[in-house]
Amino acid sequence: KVSATIGFEPEIKRVSSGPLSAAARTQLNPQPFEIEYDKYLDLDFKADVAIVMDVKFNPSLIFRTTLTPAGLTLGFDESKIKNANRETNETTLKFDSLHRGFPPMSFGLIHMF
Repeated sequence: KVSATIGFEPEIKRVSSGPLSAAARTQLNPQPFEIEYDKYLDLDFKADVAIVMDVKFNPSLIFRTTLTPAGLTLGFDESKIKNANRETNETTLKFDSLHRGFPPMSFGLIHMF
């Protein structure tokens, strides 16, 4: 199973922390400030390996169970806050396997007409 996910710029942009220290922020402006992005990217590509088992009760009724023991995710995150001197870029590669806990499993009945 292969999928891609894109995340859009956050809707909630008010934060109470930022590039200034807490003391400087309190002296200048104790209120939360709003963030505007010049650039924002949140993109993930995922590939999962699934094991599928079908049990056919009769020609039109099937019980299916799916176990996903491993998955590989490649993520790209990039942002630049307006009027800020820094830009963040992050690329992550994550491998999920059985060793990190119980894998996702699903069950279902399929009725064919």
